[in-house]
Amino acid sequence: MTVLRASLVAACIALTLALVPAASANPADAGKVNFVKPAQSDFDHYLVGTSTERKEWMNDHYSRMRAYAPFFDSRTDWYARAWAYENAYAIYPGQEGAQAQYILKDAQGRKLYIPYNCGGGACSQYAADIGDPGWRRHFIDRAKARIARGYKGIFVDDVNLAFKVSDGSGNWVTPMDPRTGQKMTHTNWQRYFADFMEQLRAELPESAEIVHNQVYFDVGLSSPYVRRAIDAATHIEVERGVNDTGITSGSGTFGFETVMAWVDYIHSRGKHVIYDVQASWGREYALATYFLTSNGKDGLGMDLGGLPDNWWSGYDSDLGAPLGPRYSSGGVFRRDFERGTVLVNQPGQPTRTISVGAGYRGLDGTPRSSVSVAARDGVVLLKDAPQPEPTPEPEPTPDPEPTPRPEPTPTPKPAPAPPADKPKADAPAPTKPRKALPRSGKLVISGRVARTKRARASRRLTVRVVLHTSDGRRLVRRVRVKVGRGGRFRAVLGSVPHGRYRVVARVLGRRSPLRLVRGGRFQVA
Repeated sequence: MTVLRASLVAACIALTLALVPAASANPADAGKVNFVKPAQSDFDHYLVGTSTERKEWMNDHYSRMRAYAPFFDSRTDWYARAWAYENAYAIYPGQEGAQAQYILKDAQGRKLYIPYNCGGGACSQYAADIGDPGWRRHFIDRAKARIARGYKGIFVDDVNLAFKVSDGSGNWVTPMDPRTGQKMTHTNWQRYFADFMEQLRAELPESAEIVHNQVYFDVGLSSPYVRRAIDAATHIEVERGVNDTGITSGSGTFGFETVMAWVDYIHSRGKHVIYDVQASWGREYALATYFLTSNGKDGLGMDLGGLPDNWWSGYDSDLGAPLGPRYSSGGVFRRDFERGTVLVNQPGQPTRTISVGAGYRGLDGTPRSSVSVAARDGVVLLKDAPQPEPTPEPEPTPDPEPTPRPEPTPTPKPAPAPPADKPKADAPAPTKPRKALPRSGKLVISGRVARTKRARASRRLTVRVVLHTSDGRRLVRRVRVKVGRGGRFRAVLGSVPHGRYRVVARVLGRRSPLRLVRGGRFQVA
């Protein structure tokens, strides 16, 4: 992935945008982490000879992976939510082949590069002509093949609306435009990119996700081509997140508040943000900032605490639904949730001490009534579970005065009754009343939907709980449950009779039952 200095949205964004509440299909999900794992070469050893348990763990913990073909191709059968990495205009030296005809050149006919990893008169990637129909056809056909192979979407690196082309030393150079025979203008470059990304969106299946790593500084949002490119994506990556040390305080070109305004703008277009944190520090700072702007569909990725053998429980936090957007409190940014709150202090600011009151604890479980938040730091606090009010004992009732018994009166013996008629043949036989069963405490039903293609697509089940008794079966309860990651579900029923149960689950709208596996050890049908 191209690494560039943190130059975040131009200052004009801050002038254009007010705080926009994050759009979300399910606001309750804004308090959860959608963890996105970049599966680069240093992650390969987790993917080679992977056990069934490790595969299930990745499916449960990684909302998405950024993967690299063809290495990952054989893994899409057990992990179906990977994005296949592609660079929008990179042609690699030594591998150009038929694509050499698409390399941009300067006025002297010299090949030009993407300004990354340059030295000795050459960079690691030639710059392709994004306006050439042949290059677009080559790129889009390759992306369509990735989707057909089982990838969830395409991760498009270097969607550089800021016109990034250089010589072999990394110096910016204006390429020649093969369509005009003149030097390429900035406007035409942006128009070519917008057309390219819109064509990609139009030709991929509607269900395919498209992620852009947009280099958005120095472009501004006044350009219609920038907006068109954004609208052609489903997700926009913020490379290195807010952990980029080039980010400063305030709303300047590289300001923290400018990054927040950029995220707000992406949300206002109905898109989602991926904080791709490429740092070995500040995991709670990254997590708190993610919650500060999350719309329930955003993502967070970080190697620190994000590996299968080194997982940080903070990424499992569930703060519930947000109570509103972020706001300023005591010099820091804050956002409150049903089950917690987050506070973030931007770079270049003094340490702030904030009183949050009783009933909060840190991610380590320590009670916190106030927190000190240093510059470039964040804090995630969880609310203590509310304790039930004690039930007052009833006042003792005094024994009533005994009532004197009346003397018994002799009752006359009744005359014998005439013999009764025989019952009619069609009269119903008397039924034996069912014996009421003793009640017990709560019944917790939990398990996992078997990994079938139909079950993977299901999101909600109807669970029927049937009690087996000596006089037959009784339907005790019918409940609807939500299926979570990995097919797991859980339902808590109130007081139920003692006995042996049969549990049947069905996908909403379907008649045939699903097989359930409880605890991964035994089957209930």
